[in-house]
Amino acid sequence: MNMKKAIGKSIMGGIVLAAMAAMADFKSAWVDGYKWAFDEWGTGVMLVEVETGGWGNRAIYPEPTGSVTIPPKLDGKPVLGIGELAFQLCDQMTGVVIPSTVLYIGVNAFYGCGLTKLSIPGNVQAIDESAFAACFELVSVTIPDSVTYIGDMAFWDCYSLKSVSLPAHFKGNLDEFAVFGGNCPDDLVITYRGGASSVNVSFYAYGGKFSNGAATKTVTAKPGNLWGKLPMPSRAGYVLDGWYTAESGGMLVTASTAVPSANVTYYARWTPRLGLAAASEWPFEFTTDSWCGQGAVSYDGVDALRSGVVYDGQNSYLTTKVNGAGTLTFWWAVSSESGNDALRFLVDGTQKQVISGVRNWAKVSVSITGSGTHTLKWNYTKNGSITKGEDFGWLDQMTWTPSAPTDGFRFDANGGQFSNGAATRTVKATAGKMWGKLPVPTKDGQVFVGWYTAASGGKLVTASSEVPGSYRIYYARWTPRLSLAAASEWSRAFTSNGWCGQGAVSYDGTDALRSGVVYDNQNSYLQTTVSGAGTLTFWWKVSCEGGGFDALRFLVDGTQKQMISGEVGWTKVSVTITGSGTHTLKWNYTKDTSGTKGEDFGWVDKISWTGK
Repeated sequence: MNMKKAIGKSIMGGIVLAAMAAMADFKSAWVDGYKWAFDEWGTGVMLVEVETGGWGNRAIYPEPTGSVTIPPKLDGKPVLGIGELAFQLCDQMTGVVIPSTVLYIGVNAFYGCGLTKLSIPGNVQAIDESAFAACFELVSVTIPDSVTYIGDMAFWDCYSLKSVSLPAHFKGNLDEFAVFGGNCPDDLVITYRGGASSVNVSFYAYGGKFSNGAATKTVTAKPGNLWGKLPMPSRAGYVLDGWYTAESGGMLVTASTAVPSANVTYYARWTPRLGLAAASEWPFEFTTDSWCGQGAVSYDGVDALRSGVVYDGQNSYLTTKVNGAGTLTFWWAVSSESGNDALRFLVDGTQKQVISGVRNWAKVSVSITGSGTHTLKWNYTKNGSITKGEDFGWLDQMTWTPSAPTDGFRFDANGGQFSNGAATRTVKATAGKMWGKLPVPTKDGQVFVGWYTAASGGKLVTASSEVPGSYRIYYARWTPRLSLAAASEWSRAFTSNGWCGQGAVSYDGTDALRSGVVYDNQNSYLQTTVSGAGTLTFWWKVSCEGGGFDALRFLVDGTQKQMISGEVGWTKVSVTITGSGTHTLKWNYTKDTSGTKGEDFGWVDKISWTGK
């Protein structure tokens, strides 16, 4: 991410906005005698405050006097937002002309300004916290019908404020003191303009569809009521980001948004559905009933996990497992009904943390003690009624740091198990010597790749690796088990006593065959047949004890034709086979009576037969 003091997704009052402050890499332009600081925001730009270079923690330079007109465009793009602190403490600025392009007025945007009059254009949809607080000379304010969100303290301490006109949809849904309190006059008159008794709002799925197959759903609602549960379309391969007031750009509409005073259309916004592991940076397996990976809301600005769609009295859970003691860290956020709907974190069935209401990204660190397997669970739960906010929980940047073992080297099967059913095995070994034979776990539907020094990434540890001088944890690495035919490009039948298809090691970068797990004085063979004379070609490699003690051998009709031993990379073999009838082809990984080095496997790829 570029070096901005604060950028990303901020969840505020059910409205998701790009939160920007104190930009270090802003753009600027001179217009009408003032220099304006801005940065890209959606399909346009947002004015941003700057801390350095004489800007005085504002978005305008020099400090303005009199009435100021904000340009409708900067750098050829519409000005869509007035960011946090953009005009703070401009006490000599007595008036401001806000262009009709603006959708959002940010936190403290005009805090402490000398405004005597204010006209808010009819496209503004959100006025954030303390946006016009401490504007001591401001006398009257008219909030246009387009505004659906006003943050707490938006007009606090406006000493001279005498009248406020609000659209009907705020009546009964606005805490007047929270917005117009502080040192506002006791005789302040707040009126609500009349509106229609009902409106028709069209929800356009925009590439998706509703349960009846339609692309649009029309809902009749009373202006001023909060939406509560919103319609939920679906789209293959995508996750619904939310409903917006425009096809691109616009403001997010949530359960906490007031029904507007006029007929409008809301548009679905979609983001690609991602894998749970890819969106969480988590190396272990998940189980879930509906959580998904998505890139619309995240802590790291890239992607994160999000709870599924649930209704009253339901829940959406995500579980995973870790072994032994250690420290778990993660970032989470939630947008829900406060105190009733919540995102909870549990370890082995015991709740450790809970967040509810509208909570921005927060870091959690939990120490987990005790041996054995621990179950971690994130659960977004709803009570029996009422929906507010976006009605989701989010999870990102999960990390697990195991406590260093004190009784030996720990081998973590990482989702698999050892022959005794355990998920870990502790082994004592002498520092400076080679490991020799290492433990081998199993996992249904998976092929054991090897032991690594980290759960993801890290270095491969083999029989030839040196035992380190301090205890540590090694992690099993797995790859899906493939059929022999699919992994070899070979159309004839195989017989085998342990070979498998896998994608972790291959010549062609896709998949290959690998010998099975064997011990001293054992072998693992792969066998097939061809008819008549011809030429057989294949690629093979081996990692084992050299000198022919352990080796990968190729035989035709029981006679050895080729052998490789030790550490041999991918090598092409071409064998001419003569004579009529059926010929038996056999690859055999064999071990002598003692000694193990390397990975202790052989591989074969791209087998091809050209008959004469």
